[in-house]
Amino acid sequence: MATEIDNVTENQQKDEEISDVEKLLRSWRHVIILLDRVLTWQKPFYPYALVGAVTFQFVLLWLFDPSVLTMISLTIMKLCLLDYLVPTFCNKYLDNKEWTPDNERQYQHVCMDIVDTKRFIRGRFNSLMKLRDEKPKQYFILVMIILSVVAFIGNIIPNILLGYLFGVFLVLLPGLKHHGLLAKYYALILEKIGGILRKKKKE
Repeated sequence: MATEIDNVTENQQKDEEISDVEKLLRSWRHVIILLDRVLTWQKPFYPYALVGAVTFQFVLLWLFDPSVLTMISLTIMKLCLLDYLVPTFCNKYLDNKEWTPDNERQYQHVCMDIVDTKRFIRGRFNSLMKLRDEKPKQYFILVMIILSVVAFIGNIIPNILLGYLFGVFLVLLPGLKHHGLLAKYYALILEKIGGILRKKKKE
């Protein structure tokens, strides 16, 4: 009984979070559904366009080689411009256009994905904090191993190349997940690792 009540409460909280996100991003809804179509590769050339856009940004970064402070300032300036121009443009030119039930369903689905992603990150962080409180030694070893691997990778791969690879992976991630490729390759990697471990046990 308590579990059912907890589940109902959890669902209500999730619905409230989704509703809050929908209200927050309402002025961006036309742009959001367009981005969703691109990021989930609803046309065959979209992944190439995404990689091309990221490549163009990093080529500019490589050519001009701005300082960290300049890069941060320019990035924040871009975000501020988008935050001002996009809602203004949408309210003036797009809101009068027909907003179909399919558009609304897609928008709700995107908002649900945003909430699920936020909850996933929050859940992983809470699990890590729980591990720190309950098993501090294991927490310390795990964090040191992860940070050591990250430091090693950062030492052998140039910063701009590492940022480029991360950027490409980030923009392709929604499409990989949407088309089931992420789960497919993850299962394949686990199968390979399991095969190696079984082989070593036999030896």
